Amino acid sequence: MTVLAVTDGLSPLDCYAMDVLLDLSRLPRTDRMLDNTTVVTAGPPGATGIGLADGRVVIGGVVLSETASLLTLAAERTGSVRDARGRVPAAFNAMVTSGRSLEPVLQHHAAALRDAVAQARGGMPTLLAPWPGGARWAVALTHDLDLVRWWGLGYAARSLELLRRGEWRRWRRATGAALGAIGGRPVFAAIERLLQVEAELGIASTWFVMAGSPTFRSVLAGDVTYPIGSAQAILERIRDSGHEIGLHGSFATAGSVEVMRDERDRLSQAVEAPVQASRQHFLRMTPLATQRQAASLGFSVDSTIGYYDRPGLRLGVADLVPLADEAGAPLGIAEAPLVWMDRASSKYRGVESPAAWVDEALASARVVESVEGLWVGLWHPNLAAPLGFPDAEPAFADLVARLAARTPWFATVSQVAAWRDRRRRLRVHGFEPDGRPILADPAGVRVDGFLEARAA
Repeated sequence: MTVLAVTDGLSPLDCYAMDVLLDLSRLPRTDRMLDNTTVVTAGPPGATGIGLADGRVVIGGVVLSETASLLTLAAERTGSVRDARGRVPAAFNAMVTSGRSLEPVLQHHAAALRDAVAQARGGMPTLLAPWPGGARWAVALTHDLDLVRWWGLGYAARSLELLRRGEWRRWRRATGAALGAIGGRPVFAAIERLLQVEAELGIASTWFVMAGSPTFRSVLAGDVTYPIGSAQAILERIRDSGHEIGLHGSFATAGSVEVMRDERDRLSQAVEAPVQASRQHFLRMTPLATQRQAASLGFSVDSTIGYYDRPGLRLGVADLVPLADEAGAPLGIAEAPLVWMDRASSKYRGVESPAAWVDEALASARVVESVEGLWVGLWHPNLAAPLGFPDAEPAFADLVARLAARTPWFATVSQVAAWRDRRRRLRVHGFEPDGRPILADPAGVRVDGFLEARAA
């Protein structure tokens, strides 16, 4: 069984929404009518739900409109409110205003689409595999390298945060650790321990690194805090351990392609390799415009779109998706949406227990796992006792071990983007004698290994 999308008369934006839902459904697709093919089309603008009509599967216009609106951050693009960091507050995100910030809405639509096709054909077809190697969901661990030099300033800022909250016991422990680290390199030591945790489980992660030029003002603002040269030893250690290095764009890159290009070039030169992934510092961006800039510079994947003050699904989807503009034109870059980060709890909501951070992370991961999606998590490597975070390092080890116990596919964000892009381009060119689809790439070359080993 396979499906054929009929988009006659649809706007480019609705075509984009349908394409994403079909990709999320994992239904094998064809570009021409074959035996055992179900036609998928769109219903009137006011039609809701996904169902059958005259043997076709019809996606209601309301479903397509909601899908397009969420993926293009329509509610956020039209507003002018920004917080002190220049970000659109979560309160203006459509998922938050509807009370569904951790609901994989688009994957629920995709499941309804899958069920409608099964009803039309009298049984569920063999689906495309959700992830490589039989994994049912995927995890991309990421780290933002915000601090390298002048670690005492990081301790001082964190110390004030603890004192303001009355966290005297944590402050005493952090201060003792900081005093003991004088003359040492606590940031390097913390990074080494984090890499060791991942190495023991064979995990490749993505590290987003700054490459701007620090100034006194940028350091005080928490923007660019170190010159790229001071991180050279760290970069080599990360690279040689098999991890990915992406750009952690400074505040200025959010609205300047020239600054983004300069920082990209500096980082690429430092790591002696092209840089494919990007994430904006403090998640500061102009929705879609910043991603358009990154695409124009050759980045293949961005991982900025997430909430800075809570876990959740800012695009309404827990998966990697190609981005398009407000008219439905492809931007040429994929988004690996950020689902959870450590400092959303401690910095923005005052939750100081690392064990509580882990529980929150795992709760969001279970939501993602339930729809066989992609969980992108962010753990800052400077979360160590001398920097003001007692108990954080053991909590990271616990988090990673508990994620690994649920057997996801661990990958870097660029690995995820490459695999999903290849799967998205596959089409059915025929069928085996037992009815299983034969997949081929855009050049017509047969491709194996992308079908479910079992019926879903």
